Amino acid sequence: MMQPSSHFTEPFAIAVDELIVDDLGDQSETQRVLFRGFAKVSNLNSREFWEAAALGSEQTRKFFMRWVPSLDAVDLDRAYVLWRGKRLSITSVDNVDMRNETVIIRAKEVRK
Repeated sequence: MMQPSSHFTEPFAIAVDELIVDDLGDQSETQRVLFRGFAKVSNLNSREFWEAAALGSEQTRKFFMRWVPSLDAVDLDRAYVLWRGKRLSITSVDNVDMRNETVIIRAKEVRK
């Protein structure tokens, strides 16, 4: 069942880092945003939390959002979520029941 859009209140973005080469051949890293949208963000539930804690992934967040076709092209090895000034690495993207309605993105906070 699709959630009402009023539940998706948290702004976030999905981005990748890219190397840019200037005219002199110098390389610099830049951030390219692939998608901007709104999601419902939650912590893991109790069972998920303890399973994640055993793996050291208890800082994982779940982003519930509407499905968009551009998510199918996201390279999970390179992409990350930007949310509230934090960078979170994407651990999984779940198209709920393969219905192309709701997506759950699980992302783990990147420690510096």
